[in-house]
Amino acid sequence: MFHKLTGFFAATATLALMTGAATAEDWSRIQTEEAFKGLAVGPVWHFSSGTQEAFEDGTLTGHVPGYGNFRGTWEWRDEMYCRKIDFYEIDKKGDDCLIIEAQGNEIRITRDFGKGKSYTARLQPKE
Repeated sequence: MFHKLTGFFAATATLALMTGAATAEDWSRIQTEEAFKGLAVGPVWHFSSGTQEAFEDGTLTGHVPGYGNFRGTWEWRDEMYCRKIDFYEIDKKGDDCLIIEAQGNEIRITRDFGKGKSYTARLQPKE
């Protein structure tokens, strides 16, 4: 019985590792402005902490429940999405360039020139 359980757990662990590796590889980095616009300009970005929209004219807007709305500008620079946000009408954030990766209808952004925290958003067409 012990050997059967050990084999089961080994097979389960192997499957989990294989699934995890495949999932990690499914993310593909967005490297051009055209690819970014085709994917992320237009839909609403739904994060666990709020929403954001990027527009063709280089502006962006968003909302964080409990804090309010924000607005700003964005540009594509050095294969990254760079944004400058005016948050809560008071706090002026400096430039933050983010690496954008895509997987299906989700994007993953990594702040601080790809060295900071990562967040995942679901892209949903605007109603």
